[in-house]
Amino acid sequence: EAIHIQVIGLMPDVPIELKATRISAGTKMFKLQSFAKFIADENGTVDLKIAKPTEGTYLEVDAMGLFWSLERKEEVQDDNQAITDKLAPHKLTISLHIQNEVVDELEIIRLWKAPHIEREDVREGGLVGTFFYHDLKEKKPGVIVLGGSEGGIYEYLASLLASHGFNVLALGYFGVEPLPKGLDHISMEYVKRGIDWMKSRAEVAEGWLGIHGTSRGAELALLTGSLFEDIRAVVALNGFAVPFAGIVPWTDDDFLPPAWTLNGEAIPYLRPENPVEIALQCKEMWMKGKGNPLGLWYKTLASDPKEVAVKAIPVERINGPVLII
Repeated sequence: EAIHIQVIGLMPDVPIELKATRISAGTKMFKLQSFAKFIADENGTVDLKIAKPTEGTYLEVDAMGLFWSLERKEEVQDDNQAITDKLAPHKLTISLHIQNEVVDELEIIRLWKAPHIEREDVREGGLVGTFFYHDLKEKKPGVIVLGGSEGGIYEYLASLLASHGFNVLALGYFGVEPLPKGLDHISMEYVKRGIDWMKSRAEVAEGWLGIHGTSRGAELALLTGSLFEDIRAVVALNGFAVPFAGIVPWTDDDFLPPAWTLNGEAIPYLRPENPVEIALQCKEMWMKGKGNPLGLWYKTLASDPKEVAVKAIPVERINGPVLII
């Protein structure tokens, strides 16, 4: 939810600075910080909905600029304070500085999961995931959430969507036991079992089931919607509308495996033949931390427009609206 931040009670035309700070989650933690400088208006007010920073980590009028422009600073060395809960609240401190002195500050706690949302581990019928549902077990539209090439279970978005009116299954499809370790040869029948599981839940409104995928999960979401008519809406975020090869460490093997299969057969993808020279170049870029190896990799695999057109996911078959971002 958007937050309206104002500074009031200042002298007119006084310069101020706002700093936002929080600690990232994980066993390795980092300090995240953003800042913006302003000049108070004639009423001694700075309203972030209308005020443009004179300097900062963002430079245009944006009420939430201090949140999205957080930058990673130094690592926090405190093993006792490790934040390992995936859904731990974000505790953000905003401090007001005048002439380099802190004159006020406040803490904002932002939740992934609202208090009325229940969390249930799903380990049945070969499925691995987490179900987030409303505690009164109200019938709500259902959504399946798929993460990307990081693997595991993408609980952040699922819990957030549940908090905004859906009953949501975060479905893992690789990278967590007992699922495959890598993103290759993932069967569409597995995702279909996730659809059937959601249809069997009393909390999910009949006839209303959507799917949301991020990165390689976006690719999987579009494929799912094109294959299974129970899916009535698809959101594909930061992904592709064409299947790519499965993910293996950049290799000098002659062939790349498929990411997705149906009825035991590979879904046509870009591309089986491994561009070895580019693969090794990407590997070197990755090891040195220079350049954009992923960008180069996917651009190379999709370098033939005719092949892309032939293997594109038939989104026109999806039984409902499609949003591709």
